[in-house]
Amino acid sequence: MVTTTGGNSLSIYPPPNQRGITPHHDYNPVTAGQYHAPPAARPQVFSGKIEKVSTFVNVAQLYIRMKMTEEVAATQVAWVLLYMQGGIAEAWKDNLLDELAKEESEIESAEQLFTKIRNDFGETLEEKRKIEQLRTIEQGGRTCDEYMQEFKKVARGSGYERRSLIEEFKRGLNRAIRRKLAEAEELPTTIGE
Repeated sequence: MVTTTGGNSLSIYPPPNQRGITPHHDYNPVTAGQYHAPPAARPQVFSGKIEKVSTFVNVAQLYIRMKMTEEVAATQVAWVLLYMQGGIAEAWKDNLLDELAKEESEIESAEQLFTKIRNDFGETLEEKRKIEQLRTIEQGGRTCDEYMQEFKKVARGSGYERRSLIEEFKRGLNRAIRRKLAEAEELPTTIGE
């Protein structure tokens, strides 16, 4: 600043926009100093695939926490349901919307919805998938040891235990081996026998 003889002050620097410095495009003097949440990723459309459940729920939860805390619960629930499209998720959503319309659903918050999504699309569907695999797995051209290892892998998390596991294992064995088991004096009590 330079002061003239008349008491007026003159700046020796040009105004900021003439110096090549432009104010930040988001700068607003009214809201300056207030916290603004960073941008948040929205969830990808969820079609009901079990391997996508956790990611869908986690991203939706984060988005709601970052961008929708002021929204009422019904709006949050509706927003999450908008991202459930296609596959089994579409029919599930339609059923839930019918229940909500008839006031037959106990969903009153986004957190309750997330719990229901995890329960309905998570472990229970995984368990059903494993059971389906157990009922269709067969020894085929594999050795008994190879079949046993594959069967054990599929059996993990199926909910099947002891006797029912043994019966499914025997069902998948080749016919000649099943015949020998039927002729055995002592029946096996574990898959490894």
